[in-house]
Amino acid sequence: MKIFQGLYPPYFYKEKAYKRNDSASVPVDSLELSRLILEGQNCSYDSLPSHASNLHFSILEKALQKKIGIEKLTPDLLITLGLREKNGKYTNAGALFADENDYRGIDLVKFGDNINVMLDRAQIEKVSVLKLYQDALQKYRQYYQNEVNRWGIPQKK
Repeated sequence: MKIFQGLYPPYFYKEKAYKRNDSASVPVDSLELSRLILEGQNCSYDSLPSHASNLHFSILEKALQKKIGIEKLTPDLLITLGLREKNGKYTNAGALFADENDYRGIDLVKFGDNINVMLDRAQIEKVSVLKLYQDALQKYRQYYQNEVNRWGIPQKK
């Protein structure tokens, strides 16, 4: 007998939530329960309305001007990208791409000989995910993007 996953997860039995994991049903924690509820409603976190308002997108606008040649990031384009709803409210994706937001961000660390030795550390918070990406890429290039010649001497690209 083969039992397929249902269309509307999560599944409840005796007031406990479960999900399919291969051929077994396993209990889920509250975070996974929230994710499964959204999935069952064909939604995702980034498509939900954000509590943020008055967002600005200059970093995204510059990136789109460079990559696809737009002149200006309009409200209609924000809707098309899923960053804003037709009613004018922003989505969580919009808040993530906004120049400033309330998200924790990332912690970039260059370690020395072991994890107790930090040679460089940058904590980047409350900025656009594009800024997070750009800063992480810059740190990568600064420390890790190099070649080693035949004598084992690093050569920067």
